Amino acid sequence: MIHRIGVVCQDRNSRGFLEGIKRRLKCDAQLIEPTTGALGKSTTMTKRQAKLATTDLLRKSVDLIVRFTDADKNRWQDVQRQELGAFPHECNSIIVCGVAVENTEQWLALDPPYIEQALAIANAARLSPDQLTNAIKNAIARHRLADEPVWK
Repeated sequence: MIHRIGVVCQDRNSRGFLEGIKRRLKCDAQLIEPTTGALGKSTTMTKRQAKLATTDLLRKSVDLIVRFTDADKNRWQDVQRQELGAFPHECNSIIVCGVAVENTEQWLALDPPYIEQALAIANAARLSPDQLTNAIKNAIARHRLADEPVWK
């Protein structure tokens, strides 16, 4: 059974996305970030960053490590290959790498009528991808409850 999942996310919306999946799947595992939160903030990680994150998360007794990032106009397959290659090979059996095609906000916008209703974004289907990404980021920030955690 997986009780502790180390997460290395590019940004707080990506972390929130993973929290949403965890909640939707009724998963009781605890999501744990590396102590140095800046380790996963770039689209791709260096071998040094991946090793530091892995070492820290293994010290925290995680059962699984999830790296979640955006493709940001790159082929998601190339980003995933590069990310998985950055992590120490001895950890391959516990590393999962998710890559959002373009970005997490674009994934959330795959159903425009739903995103328009859920986040009160007018005419989502007519917005350019960049406008839509920004509209979703702003709407998420507006809809965040005062007591809801904001991950760095």
